[in-house]
Amino acid sequence: MGRALMTAATDAISAAGGTEAGLWVLADNPRARRFYERYGFTPSGRTKTPANPPLEEVHYRLRLAGRT
Repeated sequence: MGRALMTAATDAISAAGGTEAGLWVLADNPRARRFYERYGFTPSGRTKTPANPPLEEVHYRLRLAGRT
């Protein structure tokens, strides 16, 4: 179900002319990070730590141009 939803979302971004998708995920969420990485997302190198609560987040991106 997760893969189908992600495909629908990235297809909609592409159809609207987008060439890249991005998302934030908690750094301490290995299951979600593996899902995004298997889908093709890669860490962008950006991180943030919101003040309330202080949980580190990692940014992922996926280039949509040329995806099959």
